[in-house]
Amino acid sequence: VEFGPGTFNGTITCTNGGYTSYRGSGQKITKIVSSFFLQIANCTNLTFSEISFESTCNPCNFYAAEWKGGGISTWNNIEMVGKYIWGEVTFGGQCSAAKGAHYWFGSRLRSVSLGLGGQNVAYSARCDESWFFGSEVSVEAENDENEVVAIRAQGSGEIHFYGGVLR
Repeated sequence: VEFGPGTFNGTITCTNGGYTSYRGSGQKITKIVSSFFLQIANCTNLTFSEISFESTCNPCNFYAAEWKGGGISTWNNIEMVGKYIWGEVTFGGQCSAAKGAHYWFGSRLRSVSLGLGGQNVAYSARCDESWFFGSEVSVEAENDENEVVAIRAQGSGEIHFYGGVLR
């Protein structure tokens, strides 16, 4: 699926499928804007390249990009901005039987407070392996009342970070 230049409102969803590539015209040229910009359940072999995602959720207490059910994804030159950005969601508190893997290359995930206080989370791995290469994951808080979490691994989640920036 190719996106041309511009800003697009909506959510990319995948349920029980996969084997699809989504490519924009450039990180600063193609933007997808939505409260939930990504909802994936039981999908594999998804590739995203050259796209910017922005969450408009305000107030917000859910992840703008939710992934559940294992599977493999590859992210090339992606930017994601929002209060809660990436979260692996469980089925009734349980991870899927097959552990997924997510590969990030030259991408940027930035959690911003949006003036709401409370917690900011850029990336939360609960079930799958996540591999970051030359990427940046950061949190920007407005004051000391914010709890900021750039990267969180919990449960059986694993995070590997190489040649990138955590702030």
